[in-house]
Amino acid sequence: MRFTSALLAAFLLLGCPPGLDDDDTVSAECPAEDRFTSDPAACTENFCGLPEVWPATGNSTETFRVLVDGDTVPIWYGDQGGYHVDLGFRSTNLCPVVFVDFDLYDRDGDPTVPIHSARRHVQAIRTEGTDPPSDQRWWTEQFRFPCAYWPNDPDNDPSCNEAPIAFLDELDLELRVSTEDHNEARSAVATVGLTATCCN
Repeated sequence: MRFTSALLAAFLLLGCPPGLDDDDTVSAECPAEDRFTSDPAACTENFCGLPEVWPATGNSTETFRVLVDGDTVPIWYGDQGGYHVDLGFRSTNLCPVVFVDFDLYDRDGDPTVPIHSARRHVQAIRTEGTDPPSDQRWWTEQFRFPCAYWPNDPDNDPSCNEAPIAFLDELDLELRVSTEDHNEARSAVATVGLTATCCN
């Protein structure tokens, strides 16, 4: 554990990975009031504007997609006999190493209590050839549904030790994603409404 912590600390002190150096072009073209130079302890980059984040889904480069209100996401039947959805995010104007929070709510249930909540410390993947160059993505957070949210699946006959099993035709969900890097007060949050349908 001490070795892992030391490696992470060294990585953050050294700044961003190779190929993610200062972007002077962005800074030069940006209005002075919108410029931000990252703390070197986080990464050595210049940004133009405030951070932004977009909720996403997918489990690979090919399936990754940003979500908008009203989108449908597939519920997957897994090898271990359960059900899950794949979550991710896209962001700009943040360092590659970020904290990200996923909160998933049942819009037909208690709006204050998430059915899934997770905080991750991850290195996002920069998207080559994009403007701004800080555009980056990360996947995948897998949310495994408890039995009370299992879908009505005509192709599988799952068993569960919990009760009750819901056998829902679809789920009306709200996904809240927030992300921040190691610069103080550099954060973003976004929320989308989704419909999750069975089954892939």
